Amino acid sequence: MQGCFLRSCCIRRDEICHGFGLCEVHFALQEGATYNAAGKGRIDLINAGGFLGAFDSAYFTQPSGQRLDLTIAGSSIDGAFFGPAGQEVGGGYRIVGGVPDERIDIMGAFTGKQ
Repeated sequence: MQGCFLRSCCIRRDEICHGFGLCEVHFALQEGATYNAAGKGRIDLINAGGFLGAFDSAYFTQPSGQRLDLTIAGSSIDGAFFGPAGQEVGGGYRIVGGVPDERIDIMGAFTGKQ
């Protein structure tokens, strides 16, 4: 669309332009899109009571294989070991970030056992 100066590479977008060259870009994730994130953490039983860390990168992949990278403004992952001999783990994570002009807030919890 002419007059729009905010452009991003994406899979599918609905673009609404308002006068003065301003655009709203809305990204759509398709059914079956997958999510991937990577980060670092450390075990600190004394100060944290378990483990903690942060994410370095995150992205969605559409069923067609196209990728939508997220800009991470802040993130965390933390948890603790429990159960007999500390062989079970539980925790939570959060990523706050976005794609141009849209905020994305991803939160979750997890458990596991050796």
